[in-house]
Amino acid sequence: MTKPDYEEGDILEIRWYDIVEENDWTKLSKAREDKPLECKSIGWLISEDKDCIRIAYHASIDGDVSYTIFPKKSVISISKVESAEIDDFKESSEGENE
Repeated sequence: MTKPDYEEGDILEIRWYDIVEENDWTKLSKAREDKPLECKSIGWLISEDKDCIRIAYHASIDGDVSYTIFPKKSVISISKVESAEIDDFKESSEGENE
């Protein structure tokens, strides 16, 4: 197994399959041919294990995050966008409000 070229805190683009749901009356033939929807998300890598990958897409100065957990079975690809610190607020705002 090859080691990924990204690490915690890196900004990743994750391409993944989402479910498709139709609530209106639809021809059975269309339902048989529909496919899952390909999507992409971008965020800071929080953590990854054998079953899932977690990214944060918003981070507050207090250290709180908004995040998404992707089951690896739904992931198409993972690519590094750039590196950035998820908690760099503390470094850049020290002394500003004192």
